[in-house]
Amino acid sequence: TADPKEILEVLLENSVGPSSGGNTDQWIEESYLRFLLRSPTAAETNEARNTINGSEVGWREVILSLTLQQGYQSY
Repeated sequence: TADPKEILEVLLENSVGPSSGGNTDQWIEESYLRFLLRSPTAAETNEARNTINGSEVGWREVILSLTLQQGYQSY
């Protein structure tokens, strides 16, 4: 079995964050659909947006948080 850290590293290496000046909310929506098979709530969108805007690698933190959620683990 693969180490979860290795799997996460592959996910992060193969994921692309929102483009500079792009539609961050659209990227958040697409990421939730890809990882959790559902749209984010308004609160989740706001939290993800704040995370993305708070750091150069904030989008990676969003992906990490999505992969750690129960819905992803069962997916």
